[in-house]
Amino acid sequence: MSEVKPDLRIRQLVIVHRHGERSNYLAALDEHLPNTSMAGTVVGGKKGAGWSNRCSQLVEMDGLCGGTVQQFWKKTVLLAKRNRQPLTRLQVQVLDNLNNKSQLDACDLMSGEARSQIDSTSSACLPGQLTDSGKAGMLAQGRVFEKEYASFLPSVTPSHMLVHSTQYARTLESVQHLLTGMFGPRMPEARVFIRPKLRLFPDWSDGIGCHALRQLLDPFQQLAVSNNTAKMDAIVPVMSALFPNLNHIQNNHPHATILDKGTFAQLNTYFDALVAWDAAGFNLGGKTANDSQTQQQNHLKSYEAMMQLSTVANQLLFHSFRDAGEKDPRVFRLGMGRVLGDICAVMSSRFDSTQVERTVNDSAVAATLQTYVKDLVPDSVAASETILKDLKLAVFSGHDTTIAPLIASLGAYRGYVAEIWPPFGSHVVFEVVEHVPSSLTSKLDSSQQPSIDNHYVRVRYNSDPLKLAFCQGRGSHFSGDPSLCRMDVFLRAVGKLVPGDYDAECK
Repeated sequence: MSEVKPDLRIRQLVIVHRHGERSNYLAALDEHLPNTSMAGTVVGGKKGAGWSNRCSQLVEMDGLCGGTVQQFWKKTVLLAKRNRQPLTRLQVQVLDNLNNKSQLDACDLMSGEARSQIDSTSSACLPGQLTDSGKAGMLAQGRVFEKEYASFLPSVTPSHMLVHSTQYARTLESVQHLLTGMFGPRMPEARVFIRPKLRLFPDWSDGIGCHALRQLLDPFQQLAVSNNTAKMDAIVPVMSALFPNLNHIQNNHPHATILDKGTFAQLNTYFDALVAWDAAGFNLGGKTANDSQTQQQNHLKSYEAMMQLSTVANQLLFHSFRDAGEKDPRVFRLGMGRVLGDICAVMSSRFDSTQVERTVNDSAVAATLQTYVKDLVPDSVAASETILKDLKLAVFSGHDTTIAPLIASLGAYRGYVAEIWPPFGSHVVFEVVEHVPSSLTSKLDSSQQPSIDNHYVRVRYNSDPLKLAFCQGRGSHFSGDPSLCRMDVFLRAVGKLVPGDYDAECK
């Protein structure tokens, strides 16, 4: 943490991150890459994709695949070693059953059947798998955190830590490398709780299972489609030129409605593929750096198409979510409220329930937050009480659809933050700090219950402090530093967005 004042001490960190760079998850598109040098082998033995030598070791997911839901948590998942450095071992426990088919689970991506279709010695990537560069990036980010929070992280042990992830192999591998970078060999093992029911991979973009959210979002997404018609019309011929074998892009009018599969969703699929290819360093316009001028121009066009698609996708998905939520906070409540609830629960666990209720000044909100606190760690975990008693670090491993809506729900999706699609490895860090005047340092009693009144929250996106509107007023932040929001102000503002009965509110 930069600019640390001597009388401010970090007491908790909450890290919400997107997974690292991954391969394109729709392997069929790789066959159409305009780059013959990328010939390789993909799942199913199809030629034309260049993901060979990008994933040096396939993930061993035996702890997740092959057992019943009840057995998953009993097994240790040993996810490979990289560059001869031992990685933090992950013990995985699934908090909900995996029968919810609205999401793929890790087993769908890393099943034995999928592995049997690929030569394990080729280092080729499975669709959607974290690449070697993605692993290296997450490891490097962990080391950045290690330096930024050098005065705090040494106090964190597994009994002070909580890790949640979606059920995807790429998020599990990402958090594994992040933790390894943060702690190295002194954190040989960590428990990860998986929430497959859309908590960190929200369903707000499709509205699946939440009718009320769909109704609230529809008008704003339709407006965004209308406002971006010209941009989308301009993108289609560029994409058709880059992918001449995919004429159905142009044949299917791209902006009839965002809700129709095969319209904008189709273009968004190509945007995702371009981003994955670009992150992997593929020259989409030709074979080598010495390509002809035409090939170089094609590469530039593909990059420009990616940026244009990024702008449109941002408008249609994240900007419309933000605009709808600012009009009606129920959008934030139903779209990201459960994630916000988990974050507030981590912070609330530091204080007794009486303080929390007094702070939020709403018994219903206070009761909801206490429910979320209890749900952070299942009762079946023997050390649950110890973890919640002194919880210092919480890490939530998610996706781009976790990061951007989270920032929007905090009222900070503005400026440069709102113009750039969340890059691979993006992170939002909540720093919980306590104000301890130097005159009181020697008088501190470790057994004394912490007070909400002298605690503050700073929120950073990719290291930059976010400006939270509800913390800018006089008396709402630490004197002289508007980025440090008073804990009571934060809990009151964000606590209102946490649903008590999500299913009931979605009807």
